[in-house]
Amino acid sequence: MLDLAANRLQPWTRSEPGAVDAAGFVTPRLAHFPPSTAVDGRPRQIPVYVYEPASAGPHPVLLMLPWRTRAQFRPGFDP
Repeated sequence: MLDLAANRLQPWTRSEPGAVDAAGFVTPRLAHFPPSTAVDGRPRQIPVYVYEPASAGPHPVLLMLPWRTRAQFRPGFDP
């Protein structure tokens, strides 16, 4: 619910993470990766979300690449 007078948003529902402990979730960091190619002679930057574990490693790495060039990604949790 949006309270316009107080400029405040109040959620009426809450998603459940199921059996996953939400306390272990990390907030992704938006970074930019420079590829080896350029567009119109100018270097470009590919936006990437980096999820870094809070504990010392080693940790596994997962790369999620879009299957189409105009695909968009928004960080979130989907059980």
